Amino acid sequence: MTARKTLDERKLFNLFYKCTLIIGTGLILGGVALIEAIRYQIVISLSIFASVSLAAMLVTVIFYWYFFNKDMQLIGIVNEKKE
Repeated sequence: MTARKTLDERKLFNLFYKCTLIIGTGLILGGVALIEAIRYQIVISLSIFASVSLAAMLVTVIFYWYFFNKDMQLIGIVNEKKE
Protein backbone atom coordinates (compact mmCIF):
# COMPACT_ATOMS: atom_id res chain seq x y z
CA MET A 1 0.00 0.00 0.00
CA THR A 2 2.95 2.31 0.51
CA ALA A 3 3.90 2.38 -3.17
CA ARG A 4 0.33 3.25 -4.19
CA LYS A 5 0.17 6.09 -1.69
CA THR A 6 3.49 7.42 -2.95
CA LEU A 7 2.28 7.33 -6.56
CA ASP A 8 -0.90 9.21 -5.65
CA GLU A 9 1.08 11.83 -3.78
CA ARG A 10 3.39 12.20 -6.79
CA LYS A 11 0.41 12.73 -9.12
CA LEU A 12 -0.91 15.51 -6.90
CA PHE A 13 2.55 17.06 -6.72
CA ASN A 14 2.83 17.07 -10.51
CA LEU A 15 -0.67 18.44 -10.99
CA PHE A 16 -0.50 21.39 -8.62
CA TYR A 17 3.08 22.30 -7.94
CA LYS A 18 4.65 21.89 -11.35
CA CYS A 19 1.83 23.70 -13.16
CA THR A 20 2.00 26.75 -10.93
CA LEU A 21 5.80 26.63 -10.81
CA ILE A 22 6.11 26.74 -14.60
CA ILE A 23 3.65 29.61 -14.94
CA GLY A 24 5.21 31.57 -12.06
CA THR A 25 8.70 31.10 -13.42
CA GLY A 26 7.57 32.20 -16.86
CA LEU A 27 6.03 35.35 -15.43
CA ILE A 28 9.13 36.18 -13.40
CA LEU A 29 11.42 35.61 -16.39
CA GLY A 30 9.06 37.74 -18.49
CA GLY A 31 9.63 40.71 -16.20
CA VAL A 32 6.47 40.65 -14.10
CA ALA A 33 6.73 41.74 -10.46
CA LEU A 34 7.26 38.94 -7.95
CA ILE A 35 4.05 39.68 -6.02
CA GLU A 36 1.98 39.55 -9.20
CA ALA A 37 3.57 36.22 -10.19
CA ILE A 38 2.73 34.82 -6.76
CA ARG A 39 -0.86 36.03 -7.12
CA TYR A 40 -1.15 34.22 -10.45
CA GLN A 41 0.24 31.06 -8.87
CA ILE A 42 -2.33 31.23 -6.07
CA VAL A 43 -5.19 31.87 -8.50
CA ILE A 44 -4.17 28.96 -10.71
CA SER A 45 -3.74 26.61 -7.74
CA LEU A 46 -7.16 27.55 -6.38
CA SER A 47 -8.72 27.19 -9.83
CA ILE A 48 -7.32 23.68 -10.23
CA PHE A 49 -8.42 22.73 -6.72
CA ALA A 50 -11.93 24.14 -7.27
CA SER A 51 -12.41 22.42 -10.62
CA VAL A 52 -11.25 19.04 -9.26
CA SER A 53 -13.51 19.42 -6.21
CA LEU A 54 -16.50 20.42 -8.30
CA ALA A 55 -15.96 17.52 -10.70
CA ALA A 56 -15.69 15.05 -7.80
CA MET A 57 -18.92 16.34 -6.23
CA LEU A 58 -20.73 16.24 -9.56
CA VAL A 59 -19.66 12.67 -10.28
CA THR A 60 -20.68 11.64 -6.76
CA VAL A 61 -24.16 13.13 -7.15
CA ILE A 62 -24.68 11.60 -10.59
CA PHE A 63 -23.65 8.15 -9.40
CA TYR A 64 -25.81 8.57 -6.30
CA TRP A 65 -28.84 9.18 -8.53
CA TYR A 66 -27.84 6.27 -10.77
CA PHE A 67 -27.31 3.66 -8.04
CA PHE A 68 -30.07 4.57 -5.52
CA ASN A 69 -33.84 4.92 -5.91
CA LYS A 70 -36.15 7.35 -4.10
CA ASP A 71 -36.46 4.98 -1.13
CA MET A 72 -32.66 5.00 -0.68
CA GLN A 73 -32.37 1.41 -1.86
CA LEU A 74 -29.40 0.23 -3.85
CA ILE A 75 -30.33 -0.53 -7.45
CA GLY A 76 -28.70 -3.53 -9.11
CA ILE A 77 -26.55 -2.76 -12.14
CA VAL A 78 -27.68 -5.82 -14.12
CA ASN A 79 -31.38 -6.07 -14.82
CA GLU A 80 -32.61 -9.38 -13.52
CA LYS A 81 -35.46 -11.15 -15.29
CA LYS A 82 -38.60 -11.40 -13.22
CA GLU A 83 -40.43 -14.68 -13.64
